[in-house]
Amino acid sequence: MIVNGADWTRRVREADVNAAVSHVAAHPAVRERMVKLQRAMGTYGRVVMEGRDIGTHVFPGAAFKFFLVAGDRTRAGRRHAELADAGMAADEGAVLHNIRERDRIDSSRAAAPLRRAPDAVEIDTSNMNVDEVLQRMLAFMVSGGACPA
Repeated sequence: MIVNGADWTRRVREADVNAAVSHVAAHPAVRERMVKLQRAMGTYGRVVMEGRDIGTHVFPGAAFKFFLVAGDRTRAGRRHAELADAGMAADEGAVLHNIRERDRIDSSRAAAPLRRAPDAVEIDTSNMNVDEVLQRMLAFMVSGGACPA
């Protein structure tokens, strides 16, 4: 993530930022501005976007929507490994707590809560690596919407 020429990719994964995301995102003015910016990105052609309300609120008419799920402990382990790979110290228990808290807040917010879009393909990624998830998504798109096994 580049902001005003500076690389903020690592900073957005740090615990304090991650803990504040759901609280900031719950403000209607913030959500309205973000949706406007996200939709503007989509006007330039094909876009791949991820987020907790992309398929239900930002791009409800998207041709392809995927709702990726995994157990919270699996997700915490992945995030912990991601942070470690970036050289950032993190307690896995704290990471798990943060994931659960974000899920709780985002699922219960009034504006565009975290939920699966009715037409999204749900993929349980618990026992899959990134390449396997991508292959599952591509197979679905190439098949014209037939859900692969």
